Amino acid sequence: MRVADPSPLGEVPNTGRSPAIPPRINTRIVPRDGSHGLSAKSLSEAIDLTQSIVSYAANDVFHGPNPDFADLRSLGSDLLQLSKLTIEPFEEGSFVIPARLEAEGIPGSKSVVTTQSVAERFVEMMSAFAQEKNASLVSIGAIQAIESLDRVLHREANAIEFESFGTSGAAFSRVTVDPDYIGRVRTLRTSRQPTLNVLDVIEGTITSLDIRENKLQLSMSTQTRRVTGTFSSLYLPSLLEALGRRVRLSGYVTRKGRTCISVNVTSATQISED
Repeated sequence: MRVADPSPLGEVPNTGRSPAIPPRINTRIVPRDGSHGLSAKSLSEAIDLTQSIVSYAANDVFHGPNPDFADLRSLGSDLLQLSKLTIEPFEEGSFVIPARLEAEGIPGSKSVVTTQSVAERFVEMMSAFAQEKNASLVSIGAIQAIESLDRVLHREANAIEFESFGTSGAAFSRVTVDPDYIGRVRTLRTSRQPTLNVLDVIEGTITSLDIRENKLQLSMSTQTRRVTGTFSSLYLPSLLEALGRRVRLSGYVTRKGRTCISVNVTSATQISED
């Protein structure tokens, strides 16, 4: 005698796949000296800075990495929504801050940018300083936000841990932010001295002049690097006359640290050799 399968799903094949879940970025703060409390200021700063870093990650995956990017105010509403962290209920007696990225993807220049790609970029950025690899591609704004986590460490925490999960629920690598980590971030930030563009006067010798592109090169005795310049056709006669001679150029000068990088000439005066 044939016995019927008691399970109503006995003949149903195991098909399909598990539904995707929102990527997650969990932040764990380790209080100093085994404390069971954390100030509201430290807690709020950790959340705010984590949100900023995730927003920089969203900008990277949508527009591409830009080491000079620093202004989150320029992000559109779609990117702000894509990178918005939704905080889940805290675990009782814990300083784990569970958060998820739950927005729909937005169309990018090549493909749809998803919360999964934002979470992956967040992990890449944070891991760059742990592994000291590809940190040069992290935007200066993200670097400043990461470095600001030192305020939480300095105030009352030994470390801040970030653990991220993809849409499948699989965990990415865990990153621990401690004083050594902040030291590496600070070293990179210091090495990236911002360029300044100010109205200034520089002196040197014009060594090259491109009359078609209205460009020049200037050698200065105070530095080995030659300065590149642009100018209006209005100044071409005086610059031609000064070719190979010392000249004083006024204009918008771009500097990096003490080094003059370029000049947009607004006036040119040949310096007498007498």
